[in-house]
Amino acid sequence: MAKDPAFLFYDGDASRDVSHMNRLERGAYYDLIQAQRKFGGFTVEQARKILGKDFELCWEAVELVLEKDEKGVYFIEWLKESTEKRKIHAEKQRKRIQAYWDKKKKEEPMEEPRNNRGNTLENENENANENENANENENANENIRGIVKGETISIQSKFIESFSGLYENQTGHPFKADKKHFIIISSLIKKYGYDATVEKAKLLAVYCQQAEVWFAKEGWSCFTPETLSTHWNRIVPILTEEQKKEKKYRENFKKAEEERRRTDELLKAATNT
Repeated sequence: MAKDPAFLFYDGDASRDVSHMNRLERGAYYDLIQAQRKFGGFTVEQARKILGKDFELCWEAVELVLEKDEKGVYFIEWLKESTEKRKIHAEKQRKRIQAYWDKKKKEEPMEEPRNNRGNTLENENENANENENANENENANENIRGIVKGETISIQSKFIESFSGLYENQTGHPFKADKKHFIIISSLIKKYGYDATVEKAKLLAVYCQQAEVWFAKEGWSCFTPETLSTHWNRIVPILTEEQKKEKKYRENFKKAEEERRRTDELLKAATNT
């Protein structure tokens, strides 16, 4: 699961907040920044647990710069505003990426992948004894030639063209597709299907835009077929806070049901002995 959107650290705001604090109190303040990033805010009891024995020494100074909502949850105002701005920006980027792929999909109807003899995948499957790697290399070479000529030959070439276009749209630099990329994409489409591969690419684009998860830390330079293939199972939909809470609730409910079932079985076994 991806992390929440990053936030811009406004050192000016932070400096003003801690200007009246000693070194211990400043450390407590920065601990609470991390707590707010994780939980969205914190109660007094949560702050007490986070700060431990330093709570009594630091809370009075730290509380002076905190805001509190109607539920009694404390938060650092500039951090909350920064996080919200980042969420809005991330959502806009996600919609832009989605719109780009949707547009490309409408512009270019898909065709069945063909090799240089004009055989469809259906015909290729009839020749299952042929060397699969050799076929992929042959198709990759043909796809590359097709893009150079400006021809649309296969769904692999369509995917690479859209993938490259998105990269160039976001970075201003061309994406240099090679034979290896066509082989990777061909393998993914064959294994998971075209639509699933496109959806994963959209998610990878969002990860690269946010540059938070470890395999996309370098931003758009990580937007490659290699990353898409290597981290396929790690590229999952980014959940909102509400969706995370709902997922956590379901997980806890499932655990409770499992515990109840085991307890019932133990009681039944004890009764029968």
